[in-house]
Amino acid sequence: RSTKAKNKAHRAAQSLCPRPRCPVWRGMGTLQTVSLSVTRPTQGCGCPVDTSAIVRSTDRAGRRDSLSISLGIKRPDELDVSLATLMSKVIDNKPFNDDYGIIHCSEGIDLMPCNVELSGIESYLFTVMSRECIMRNYVNQVKKNYDYILIDTQPTRDSLLLSNAIYAADYILIPAGCEDNSEESAFRLYYECNKMKQSSTSHLMGAGVLLVNVDKSAATDKKIQEHFKEELGTSLFSVAIPTSKTVKTSISRFLPVCYMAKTQPVAKAYVKAYEELKKRLEVK
Repeated sequence: RSTKAKNKAHRAAQSLCPRPRCPVWRGMGTLQTVSLSVTRPTQGCGCPVDTSAIVRSTDRAGRRDSLSISLGIKRPDELDVSLATLMSKVIDNKPFNDDYGIIHCSEGIDLMPCNVELSGIESYLFTVMSRECIMRNYVNQVKKNYDYILIDTQPTRDSLLLSNAIYAADYILIPAGCEDNSEESAFRLYYECNKMKQSSTSHLMGAGVLLVNVDKSAATDKKIQEHFKEELGTSLFSVAIPTSKTVKTSISRFLPVCYMAKTQPVAKAYVKAYEELKKRLEVK
């Protein structure tokens, strides 16, 4: 489509609902800012689809790809300031303004981008005291400015950056693919989060698992869903995100799936997942 047509569609999508101020890189809250870490336990790609969809469900959205790229940052590795920069300042006790490095996106979403420099920070963290709390210190400084905050994490358990995200979070959301290979990893991460909940340095309130890419017509997927429910009980979200080609179509059109196809099951499922998450946080 032409640029003019894309802009018209984008403006129409933005008019669907009011937008709260929401940074994409950390948690989700109600009356107070409650942090949410979106953590995928399996190898492969991370979970920008689920993070973007959940955060944009406050604006009715959901998009795949790099989270920075999906929000219009075409070359995040070329940015002068990223999350690595801010974490370095926290480690070195250097002052900075709350909005330093934050990118204000057009949809009422604030983004603190990450890039390749973050891998260097992880090596540096091994030499730092209270290394698991660096991200939380940064988050505590800026959270007064937001209602909703999310952290999108990399797909690994053995990482100081993941530990930082968990210690900064009030709630952990674990998107798990509806497949046999995801079960063990999802269960292990869930129980690790519950164990960390007992730590004196953590203010984690709980963890939940959201099943994604579910084929409701497949017998194997139904069996896997039953196993997750049996193992996790109420910690498993009652909403499951169905598999859909609509997501890929939304990527090619540069529109979030919940804008482009708001009547489609996948879009409705993400909105319902956000509503369920919101209720869980209100109960905590």
